Amino acid sequence: MNINCDVAKELLTLLSYCNNTFLDKLPKDFIQKLSDIAADSSKTYNINIELPLENQNISNECLNLMEKLLDYADKIEINESKSSIDYSEYV
Repeated sequence: MNINCDVAKELLTLLSYCNNTFLDKLPKDFIQKLSDIAADSSKTYNINIELPLENQNISNECLNLMEKLLDYADKIEINESKSSIDYSEYV
């Protein structure tokens, strides 16, 4: 899956509002790759923490990726090992 720079930046913005328990389950090199891709985006994204996620102005592609990351985090919780799961399908 190829992520364009705008979606990467949008996803990083969304992830910045997530708790550390969730973020700690994501591989650091995955977050770094997202950051590298997002560096080319000139867009600005904002999240209104007063609104539920479904009422945010978030692209479907970003929401789909977030859903995959949530699934990934669930697998981590079950398997207890980041290295045992291939996350390449998410980027």
